[in-house]
Amino acid sequence: MLNNTQLRYYDSNVLRLPADKRKEYHEQVDRLIDELRKTVRDKTEIKITKVVKAGSFAKYTILRKTAIRSMSMSFFISPAETPARRRWIA
Repeated sequence: MLNNTQLRYYDSNVLRLPADKRKEYHEQVDRLIDELRKTVRDKTEIKITKVVKAGSFAKYTILRKTAIRSMSMSFFISPAETPARRRWIA
């Protein structure tokens, strides 16, 4: 049976992604979000109103070794403001 010290060691040194890597990955995702915002703004009339990181990535509990490294994000958008849309809303 493992004691608390052994479990903590396993958690922080085997399972969890180190803090410096988590920070690096979050910075990469923030740059990705910025680029996506710019591209959508420049090439469409859609407005991204909010981006929410989700799952273990957002909670900083992402594990070190996973078969597929992925992360979830939700994008909240508002559609283009066009005369046809204004008539539909009115």
